[in-house]
Amino acid sequence: MRQVTVYWANFVRRARDEKAREEKRKNAMKMMDESRRKTRGVKFDSAEVVRSLRDER
Repeated sequence: MRQVTVYWANFVRRARDEKAREEKRKNAMKMMDESRRKTRGVKFDSAEVVRSLRDER
């Protein structure tokens, strides 16, 4: 059996960072879902808004 050297500090650091990124993604998804839920049924024409902003210049 071959012995493997593990640098535990690096292993733990990577695992912690990965978990932190995962939690950030979860929170971002929750926020996006909440904003979608709030705006459900709202008609928004982005092309019209862009045209009006360009016409104001």
